[in-house]
Amino acid sequence: MDKRTDIWAFGCIFYETLTGRPLFGGTTPSDTIAAALTRDIDVAGLPRSVPGHWGLMLRRCLDRDPKTRLRDIGEMRVALQQRDLADTR
Repeated sequence: MDKRTDIWAFGCIFYETLTGRPLFGGTTPSDTIAAALTRDIDVAGLPRSVPGHWGLMLRRCLDRDPKTRLRDIGEMRVALQQRDLADTR
């Protein structure tokens, strides 16, 4: 476990913030853990009001392979700020 684990957890919370529902649900903690380990992560269900680049960054946070997941949450902050600034021009 390292900071990439925190990136994945942030992705789960970011998803819940954007959608208003948990990414992985279950009636028991064991069900939730099993879903987190086995269920495909579907970011296609994001509300239409969510900018597309946010979904891309969310996928990078939730990548199951820690080697291809964001290395640092600062990467996400910079990418979102740059893109959001570009969208306002």
